[in-house]
Amino acid sequence: SSGNGKFNDFTCWEAIALCQFLENNQQQMNLMDKAVLELGAGTGLLSIVTSLLGAWVTATDLPDILSNLSFNLRRNTKGRSRYIPQVAALSWGQELERDFPFPSYRYDYVLAADVVYHHDFLEELLNTMLHFYKVCEHLLEQYNSRIVCRSQPVQVGSTHFIVV
Repeated sequence: SSGNGKFNDFTCWEAIALCQFLENNQQQMNLMDKAVLELGAGTGLLSIVTSLLGAWVTATDLPDILSNLSFNLRRNTKGRSRYIPQVAALSWGQELERDFPFPSYRYDYVLAADVVYHHDFLEELLNTMLHFYKVCEHLLEQYNSRIVCRSQPVQVGSTHFIVV
């Protein structure tokens, strides 16, 4: 690390901030035995931490990322987590009903850590979040090292979200 939040030219602090938030707020956000979906998992840091905190995790990203993501999850959670983390291909906004149909796929938490690097993908990300809005209890998103947590979950319809 060069002390500026970059490791091997990849920015990691955003995921680290959300991981620290989840670890430091386990009473408020107990992940034990919860179903967690991570959008844009990348190297898998957030999925690794949530798995070690006892969650049943599905880490998603583009197909060409999955090999490295799977390797990192196995290497860092084998024999140390309650559940074996799962990996799935997910291209935002594409084939969501086919690949993640409701109610077959239901999550307690949907996580994303600084996943939008180009505004060109924002609409697809929002469409993906809206899809999972129907099938999850909480949506956690972290962007640019800012974590803002509401004391009460946001409720729309019968679904609750904690927005960070």
